[in-house]
Amino acid sequence: MTRPALAAIAAAALMLAGCAETGFVAQLGKRLTGSASRDPGEGSFVVGETYRRGGVWFSPREDYDLDETGLATVIRQRAGSRTANGEVFDPAKLTAQHPTLQLPAIVRVTNLENGRSVLVRVNDRGPVDVGRIIGLSEASARVLGLPADGVAQVRVQVVPEESRLVAAEARARTPVPESERIVVASAPRIPVEAETLPPPPGARAATMVRVAAPLPAPPPAPPPLLAVPLRTDALPRTLRQQPPAPGRLWVQAGVFGSARNAEALRTRLAAAGPAHTSRVTANGRTLYRVRLGPARTVAEADHLLAATLRAGASDARIVVD
Repeated sequence: MTRPALAAIAAAALMLAGCAETGFVAQLGKRLTGSASRDPGEGSFVVGETYRRGGVWFSPREDYDLDETGLATVIRQRAGSRTANGEVFDPAKLTAQHPTLQLPAIVRVTNLENGRSVLVRVNDRGPVDVGRIIGLSEASARVLGLPADGVAQVRVQVVPEESRLVAAEARARTPVPESERIVVASAPRIPVEAETLPPPPGARAATMVRVAAPLPAPPPAPPPLLAVPLRTDALPRTLRQQPPAPGRLWVQAGVFGSARNAEALRTRLAAAGPAHTSRVTANGRTLYRVRLGPARTVAEADHLLAATLRAGASDARIVVD
């Protein structure tokens, strides 16, 4: 089959609307058994410590329920460089950066401005801009139809079953740190002891030998873990199309269980812009949310975010609602 024909088939597959990735779990299961012809697995399972970037603190954690909105950007990174979990970055594959998710993870990214939605593999920390919730590879951005300036309103949802599978696969090839290894010293071998005893009266001389009881054999070493990669190009390149659902841009400064604490923050942020407190319910709890906005443009949202961070609201972020 010619290259143009292959390209046409790939393009047609990308534009399939409403296709579910029902075969994805099966693909992952097959790849966990692997084959000798594939390269050794690359990339480890990584969560990492709390870190600070651009005045914002981020606390990475395993999260299989994440569902958030915000702004996406395009990764400008050199092909062949290593990601935070040791994979090789390829801008032609459907990958992404996220500030806090476990690596790797599988997420569904939906461009709220045009309704396009696709699965991507999160394998790196980022993006650099703290006002963006996800960084997309060039291939991911192109499939989702991000504009030339590389910014779009998006929804990011972890796909739990697939994420658990790739996490298990990555754990299988993650070396155990020296500090966590249990060292078991081998037991000393007891030598055979012999001594000559005097014969009893009337008996011939004899040599009595005491033999120490043999030590049990050590258990056999476990077989090495199979390290087989889930190649990022194995993600199903099927594009879902749904109605566009753009929203308004807000800067969410904080969420509190106490109305008094929310009001204190709102008062402190008054100089940064129009701040509002609203009551919301999440998982049966009443919470108080402090937001600034809405912003009419991305530039205005960025300006509000910067002012909010300067006022000391280090958990502030841009959301779409």
